[in-house]
Amino acid sequence: MRTQVSALVLASGIAAATPGCQKAPLDPPVVPSMPLQVSSEVPVVPSAPPMPPPQPSSRIIAYTGPFLPKLPLEDADTVHVTLAAFQDDQKAGDAAMAKYADKWVEVEGPLSGFSVEPFSGGQYFVSALLAPPKSADFLPCWMARGERPWEQAIHGATITIRGAYGNPYGIGILAECRIIKPSEPTMLNVTVDELASLYEAGPSAFNKAQNRKQAVVRGTFAGFVAPSTDDDGKNWVALEGTDGRRFYAYIGGSAASRRPFEGCNAGEQLAVLGDFFGLSDKDKPFEELTLQSATNLTPFMPKPEQ
Repeated sequence: MRTQVSALVLASGIAAATPGCQKAPLDPPVVPSMPLQVSSEVPVVPSAPPMPPPQPSSRIIAYTGPFLPKLPLEDADTVHVTLAAFQDDQKAGDAAMAKYADKWVEVEGPLSGFSVEPFSGGQYFVSALLAPPKSADFLPCWMARGERPWEQAIHGATITIRGAYGNPYGIGILAECRIIKPSEPTMLNVTVDELASLYEAGPSAFNKAQNRKQAVVRGTFAGFVAPSTDDDGKNWVALEGTDGRRFYAYIGGSAASRRPFEGCNAGEQLAVLGDFFGLSDKDKPFEELTLQSATNLTPFMPKPEQ
């Protein structure tokens, strides 16, 4: 089974980037990367070098379109609420939601995952999605400029996120969001080489630790190529490690799912966000390990040092 986020949710984002693999200066993360942590049964990859100091950039911007709600003043009052209580207020109607007007809202709840998808104007947006366990009742949280929430939280963890409430197109959202209480451990963020080493050190332990979790995998783009188990290459992207080994990520069959990869050329360095879904307790070769519901994170990643 391959999970897909609804089109309505995919249009919910705030940090925007220019399309596909076009090269441009990148904002570094607002919050430094946290050390990679995984199950004690799996080796830990050394943490990445420190990110460079913030630099001006037009690559990642905040959404300013018609769906952006009115933002409170920076020193406005803050309302603290659990996700369950917030969603109860949403169901109760406008009178219950009035308490959130012109205030910042801090919502504590389980992280369902992240969405990086196309929006109008050829830009891409990042949303953190909060939802109760085993529920599709999402609260999209449109991230503020330069935020990279996958460096601060992991699927299933309880986090606190701060934003401004809005109700565009009849769906409640938070805009201009920042995670103020991150989770540990952070999401797996590795190269193809590092992923192969982690997996082959103990496939069963890796599958147990990473099943139904999102991850970021970085490598050299080898094109729209399917693994040997699937003959429809246009639905997949392949990343190569330094030794030529390939890792495959399923992007889906729609034009929208391919759009984030437009302009990507073989040999370029890509970062792909997706889900490890349906991992079993059986030891299978690395070549059968894949990401599902994958999208292109490259426009949002720090610019590599020259």
